[in-house]
Amino acid sequence: MGKDGGVLRFCCLLHGTIYQLSNLSKSLQRSVSTLAEAQSCLSSTQAVIEKYKSRPGPKTRAVLDTDTYEGVLLKPTDADKHDKAKNELIDSLCQCITARFSDVNSGVLQAMRLTSFHCWPEADTSSDFSLLFSDFGDEEVNKLISHFRPLLLSAGVDVDLIPDQWTILKTELYTAGFSQETFEKTWPTVNRMLRHRCPDVLDLFNALLTIPATTADCERGFSVMKQVKSDWRSRLKGEARFNQMFCKRSKQWVLKKIFIPHTTQFVDELIQKAIDKTQSKHCVQSANVLTCPATACTATQHCTSA
Repeated sequence: MGKDGGVLRFCCLLHGTIYQLSNLSKSLQRSVSTLAEAQSCLSSTQAVIEKYKSRPGPKTRAVLDTDTYEGVLLKPTDADKHDKAKNELIDSLCQCITARFSDVNSGVLQAMRLTSFHCWPEADTSSDFSLLFSDFGDEEVNKLISHFRPLLLSAGVDVDLIPDQWTILKTELYTAGFSQETFEKTWPTVNRMLRHRCPDVLDLFNALLTIPATTADCERGFSVMKQVKSDWRSRLKGEARFNQMFCKRSKQWVLKKIFIPHTTQFVDELIQKAIDKTQSKHCVQSANVLTCPATACTATQHCTSA
């Protein structure tokens, strides 16, 4: 079996599909991933896997036109049997993905794609925006308003103004030259630009952006909880437990955003201070006792000449 060319090619097919699924898993586990990005990753991954029916993957191409592999002579491959097994695998895998994530292409989840600017239509500078995109997203916004109405009302949002403000938001962005290739604005910048004109619709989008795309962060929270509240610390109160979990979950962000950029400078300054102290002519270390020749004081006294 180890020398069967069909088995080798099927293993290469498995490698390609597992690689794509691994990249999908990594994308879905990102803390900053939005639901729209997750939907896009699902669609693109499924498209690549389905493409393996007609186009071999990188590993399969490497062994497709050769009778040997790493110096080992391979047995001839039954092409029909290989293609049948390949199609069955890919069809089954794609059906599982579709069944598992079938709800992302309908209802409220589909409407939440408006949070991604990549899902917005490209502007045609030669045509009037009001004629082309005046109805874009209106149906989705109405679905979102209907679903999140209790939440929006409790936050003091005037839901009746959202449809009109949505039209203003679209018009302002497209008038400013919206393009998927050159548009670099994010929702924070859009908030700063149009908060005074579209406060209620921006409150809606801000609420949508707080919804995590996956449960990866929840799983990380459970993992941190097990570290904080162990068998030896089972009597921790709620506030203390929350504070410790917050510190642990924020540690990586703090290290990345605050400490790491200054680490090199801090270490260099620390080394230089140590060198200067070692080379100081005022104090010398002798017999584990710090002695100052100028005042003949020891480490147990306060040295003012150092």
